[in-house]
This record gives sequence, structure tokens and C-alpha cells, in this order.
Amino acid sequence: MTIFSRKKYIVPAFTLVELLVVVGIFVFIALATVANYQSNNRQSQLTMATQELATNIKLTQSYALGSQEFVSSSDPSHNGEIPAGGWGIHLSQASPTIYQIVADFNDDHAWNSDFDGLFKVITLPEKITIRDILYNSSSIKDLDIFFQPPDPKTFLNGNQNGNVMITLYDEVLATTSEVTVNFFGLVEIN
Repeated sequence: MTIFSRKKYIVPAFTLVELLVVVGIFVFIALATVANYQSNNRQSQLTMATQELATNIKLTQSYALGSQEFVSSSDPSHNGEIPAGGWGIHLSQASPTIYQIVADFNDDHAWNSDFDGLFKVITLPEKITIRDILYNSSSIKDLDIFFQPPDPKTFLNGNQNGNVMITLYDEVLATTSEVTVNFFGLVEIN
């Protein structure tokens, strides 16, 4: 008589501990990826705000070079005029989340809301502010950068000399980015 015996088959399986370890590794990798994405997104916002500021400074320079006429729906009193003092940017520590593109009609190379034209207000992205404004390495509260047609001549706070550095600050990442402008009108990002 033949005797049949049952063979024991061992089915490979994972233990609960092994499964928890694998799931934990996946969760850690996912969290690290999300955190890295958010950090890169914040850094790109600061970079874009810095690029936009530099571009707007160059835009006002090109407006002056081309003797651009002032046209604004928010300030129609000077529509059609070419600003005698040129086009520029006004920044203030009192309003660190915005800056303005302006036109100088009274030819004093300084922004004055009573006499000059407001072309556009630029709002910085959330949690990004103007941290510091330096003129010839000294901290100042307000800055006017004007380009007077037709050359255009560069005026930094009414003067045709020196240089300015504008520091933008990201409050979330605690990082900064800088835009410098010299009396030749050269705009650089640091």
C-alpha cells in the first residue's frame, strides 16, 4: 500500500513589521518630496519678484529713452504728456509690499503725488517684502529712480551719482535677493 503524505508548502509572506517599515519609508519619501517642492516654489516666487522689479526698472528706462507719453486711467490729468523729468520707480519702507511706476512732470526727479503721475502700482507676492534700501551703502526709507529723456540720464534720489541696492526678503524661507542700479542706469540682480 502506498502512503500519501502531505507536503508542507511554505507560502512566502510579509510580516506586519516589514509592511509597516515599507509604508513608513514611502511616507517619509512623500513628505520629503512635498517639503522640497514647497521650498522650491517659495524660492521661485522670490526670484520672480526680483526679476519683475529689475524688469520694471528697465521698462521705465526704455519709456524715457522712447519719450513715452503718459496714459493712465487711474490718473488722467496728465494723459498724453511726455514727463519732463522722465519715468521712474518709487519705493518706500513705509509700504514694503508695493512699489510704483511713476512719471515726473515737475522735473525735480522725485516722486510727489501732488504734481507727478502714478502709472502703475506693483504688489509683491505674499510674504515677500522690501527689506532694505541702500543708497551709497547708507540705509534710506524712500527711493526714487528716474530716467530723464532723451539720453536717458539716471537720477537716484535726485542725484546723478552713486548706486542703490534694493533687498527683497522672503519671510517664509528667510532668504533675500537684491537688485542694484548705478548712476549709469545699469540694473543688476545679485
